[in-house]
Amino acid sequence: MLNGTDQTAKPYDIYARVSRVKSKDKKKSEPSTGGQVAICRLRLADLDLPEGKVLVDPGRSAWDPTVKRPAWDELMDRLERGVSGGFITFDLERFTRQPKDGERMIELAARGLGVLDSESEYDLTTPNGKKAFRDAINAAAYYSDRLSTRARRGKRLKALSGEPNTTTRPFGFEDDFVTVREAEAEIIRELTRRILAGESQNALVRNLNARGILTSHGNPWAETSLQRLLLRERNCGRILYTDTEKNATLRPGLRPEGVAPFGGSPADVRCHAVLRSARG
Repeated sequence: MLNGTDQTAKPYDIYARVSRVKSKDKKKSEPSTGGQVAICRLRLADLDLPEGKVLVDPGRSAWDPTVKRPAWDELMDRLERGVSGGFITFDLERFTRQPKDGERMIELAARGLGVLDSESEYDLTTPNGKKAFRDAINAAAYYSDRLSTRARRGKRLKALSGEPNTTTRPFGFEDDFVTVREAEAEIIRELTRRILAGESQNALVRNLNARGILTSHGNPWAETSLQRLLLRERNCGRILYTDTEKNATLRPGLRPEGVAPFGGSPADVRCHAVLRSARG
């Protein structure tokens, strides 16, 4: 008997989620979806509750309202249609970091749906149960808001100090994202000269691939990747910072050393003009 209503005849769906799918060489900051599911199954077995459908959203944010979570949508659909008697998740942060989603669940729980995590049960038919549920989700939302604010501030500070805000090595730079990789830098200079001399982007792409020169991701070149490379503001020594909250791109200034990493800024500016004109 959960939430004052017998829902034990219906199965409890399992919901698992991670914000990012970590690569093997990265430190884990949250439990894997497989680990979450295993713990939820153990909890259901301890409570002698039947298992329903396992629903997993890998690499999906529960804080960003623009991110679609197909498994979460299916979970809510099953609850609303009465297919399942409730759900279990590793912790409520896996379920949502949006208070409005919590209120939607509270409305559903009026019909006696059960809500469990790996350690607790939330009786959403009582004032105390609703408060505990809301408190947990509000705490998750607060944590995400604080984390987002700190991340934006950190990116802006890095931009102002001339440090890049990137997680993958840019072509022309070493793994520290700052030190110029001279062999690739010379290729950028060469491409700039050839674009200014009137060669087509298609010809440059074919030439790069014929020479076995790959992007920093290890892929063959395409016109889009060539354009991104040559239109890159940092080629001129400029710093870019995108304020996602204001949806604005700012140019705080030049890198501290005050020089373009790959040569003269005027040439890069002319190259920008040629490419942007070609793009129409």
